[in-house]
Parts: sequence; structure tokens; C-alpha cells
Amino acid sequence: MVFYMYEVYNGKMFSRVAALIVDLIIVLCIFVTIDILITKNVANNLWQYDAKISQYESYQIDYGIAYKDEEDNLIYIEDVDESILDAFKNDESVMSLAQDITTLQIIQISFDLFISEILVFFVLPLVFKNGQTLGKKLMRLGLVNSKGLKVANWAVFARFIIGIYAVESIISVLTFSPIPLILSFIIAIFTKKKTALHDLIAGTRVIDIDKTIIFETFEEKSAAIEEYEKTKKKEAEPKVISA
Repeated sequence: MVFYMYEVYNGKMFSRVAALIVDLIIVLCIFVTIDILITKNVANNLWQYDAKISQYESYQIDYGIAYKDEEDNLIYIEDVDESILDAFKNDESVMSLAQDITTLQIIQISFDLFISEILVFFVLPLVFKNGQTLGKKLMRLGLVNSKGLKVANWAVFARFIIGIYAVESIISVLTFSPIPLILSFIIAIFTKKKTALHDLIAGTRVIDIDKTIIFETFEEKSAAIEEYEKTKKKEAEPKVISA
């Protein structure tokens, strides 16, 4: 396949999806590890999270909404009378406890996501350079800015903190909806430069790193193109054969 060496080439969608899958697996592994080793212990020590869960289950049992089986698993009762459910929902102590539990769960998930995603989508790109996560490195992808030049560290951070973490992750968690992620995927498919939502926010672009030469500045790129054109012109000149 012939391509112009100074053009910026978009990363193929298949490669990007494969890279994302690799990165999400790493995020999940880190997330679970942090949650088990750190977050749950902190939540229990500071806010008695497990005790709150046990208390909430006791309320459900007292109201006849659920019961514990022989293995101490909480089993919800089907076809509970509406009056019982209304009484349960109108109990201020129950609702206050439920709100505390929900708040703690959101804090836990947000913290675990922040640590796991900052490692994958910011720290690793600083190590690998050119905005590469491990997934992108394996799939031969990289990042440039919207002008096709070397991406700045602040842009990689903005891509993570605003686009990936705040918009695509936290909003999805708070709304219990994958809409931000789906929207980002749709944008990546239909935009000319195949930029996902987090790329539009940060002014970045995913490129094929094997085909694209990444320059620091326009001046550096212009000088390289000029030198290339001179070389091609010189090669095209007819050669004089001396007698």
C-alpha cells in the first residue's frame, strides 16, 4: 500500500476497539484490586460500610420484604403487599440509611475508577510517549493533537480527567446509563478524523503510529517536507552520462 509519509493517518477502528478492550481489562484488574485491598477497608474503618449494609438488610427483613436462607443469603420475597413497600419507603430511618449507602458506593466507585483510569490513561502514556496506553502500544496506535503534531502532556491529562473519567465514566455511574460511552463511540465512527468524545474535548486524535511521522512543531514538519520534496525532485532529474 502506498501512502504519503508526511500525512496523518487515522488509527483503524478495529485496532482502536482492540486497544480499548485491552485497556479496559487492565482498568478492571486494577479497580478490583484497589477495591479489595484499600477502598473496602477504608470505607469500613471510617464509615462502617458493612455495618450499614447489615442494618439495611435487617430493615428489609423486619418489614417482611426479604429473609435470610440457611447459608445467610438475603432472599427477596416476591409479591410483597404494596402497603408494606410504601411503609418501607416512607420510613425516614430506612431512607436515610439507603442514601448513606448509595453515597458511600458512589464514593468508592469514583475513587477506584480514578486510580485505575489515571494509571492506564495518563501515567502509562507518559511512560510510553505519544499518548500510548498499553493497548495502543500493542495495536500500534498513538495520539497527536488536533493539528497533527506531538500531543502535549496537559492534553493527555485533559483527555483522561475530563473526557474519559468525568464525562464517560462518572456520568455513566451517576446516571446508571451507558449513554456517554455510546455517544463517544458513535462520534468516533462518523467524524472525519474519527475522534471520540474524549478526543474532541482534549483536542487529540488517534493515529496509526507506523504510518504517521509525529513532529514537535509545524516548522519541523515543514522543513522535513521541504527536504523530502528537494530529494524527490533531484531524483527525478535526468542523469547526465559522461562520454
